[in-house]
Amino acid sequence: MGVDYNGVGGIGIKVTDDIICELIENGTFIEEDWDDDPDECLNDIGLAYASAGNCYSGDTYYYWFVSGKNLDEINANANGFIKKLDDLGIRVTTKDLMVIEDLHVY
Repeated sequence: MGVDYNGVGGIGIKVTDDIICELIENGTFIEEDWDDDPDECLNDIGLAYASAGNCYSGDTYYYWFVSGKNLDEINANANGFIKKLDDLGIRVTTKDLMVIEDLHVY
């Protein structure tokens, strides 16, 4: 028996519990939908995202990523990423963007 995993990485932000609460409060989706299928909720937002954590322990979380295959593309797309989050009521700046390196064990 082996353990399957995927690497998760890029430039972006972690989707925190506070962010999820803000999205529920501003009507982006309802709590029941998040509880039933977080992937569908995140898909509907339209930003690149990935899950990470450990499915065996139930500790799963999400990251949103600035799209781009190289630094020039990421830099060019960062303001649009921040604008999309701002439209959702999530306030971030370029200083909040981080290099994400994580795993998703499933």
